Amino acid sequence: KQKYDVIILQQENLKNQYQIKCTLQNDITKYQNESEKLQAQIHQYSWENIKERSQICEKETEKHTQTMNERISLRSKLEQELLQLTNDGKTLTKELEILQDLWPASSCPTCKRPLQEDFPYLMSLFEKDLKEKRALYKEKQTLLTQVLWDITQWEKYLWELKEQSKKLQNLEKEILVIQNQLQNLSKISQ
Repeated sequence: KQKYDVIILQQENLKNQYQIKCTLQNDITKYQNESEKLQAQIHQYSWENIKERSQICEKETEKHTQTMNERISLRSKLEQELLQLTNDGKTLTKELEILQDLWPASSCPTCKRPLQEDFPYLMSLFEKDLKEKRALYKEKQTLLTQVLWDITQWEKYLWELKEQSKKLQNLEKEILVIQNQLQNLSKISQ
């Protein structure tokens, strides 16, 4: 009976060892599957690809920020030119009104010479100058409107680039987390 008890104990011991071995093999298989999944995720994200995309995104952001700053300085310059043209136009309008108040028989306010035949020529000269200033003003106004529209488009594009850059940075963080998990799994499986 003692022999059988010893054999039964040995059998139970072997059975327990076998169950432990099966459990360990299942755990190893589970860790290997998780490891393969994580490897597939890393391959999908491709660290180098994300780094490259991130660098490209940063370069584009810098380039477009510079363009944006140029557009903003151009806007300021155009606004100054428009202000100057507005002042010039007001001055010309006042001079034209002064001339229109005069009549052909009147004399020049500065030299006191009679205007007579020079009156139509002077009027046409001022009107021409006024038209040119108005056309230039309209052209600058159109250019300013275009620049302002460009600025809004660049701002939108820069915002999109910054969002893309944030997404790439988040992907980099995910890859680091996955790599850490892989390292932990490899330590556990060893």
